[in-house]
Amino acid sequence: MRKSKEATMLVKQPGEKHFTRDFGGGSVSDRVMLPSSDGCRVKTTDFRPQAGFKVVDNRYDTDETLFVVLGRVRVWCEGMPTAQEIAAGGSFYVPANTPYTFEA
Repeated sequence: MRKSKEATMLVKQPGEKHFTRDFGGGSVSDRVMLPSSDGCRVKTTDFRPQAGFKVVDNRYDTDETLFVVLGRVRVWCEGMPTAQEIAAGGSFYVPANTPYTFEA
């Protein structure tokens, strides 16, 4: 990880992460950026879901950006009229304290 003192920029190289969370069934996520550890304002996660994975009413006290590395997810967020489908290589952003549900 590199932080620039002259500008507000945080750089993470491939493989740099804080931890990997195993949800079981082959679904895992890597926490790449964390506000408390990196001094940034958004949590960034690389997600590799397996079919059948689902999280309901998830929310955090910080903004979050999730990158779908493998597979495909459907995301519902408070205030969205319909679910959005996101394929591998796509991402989604959720503001702090906004409940969202996603499933593979």
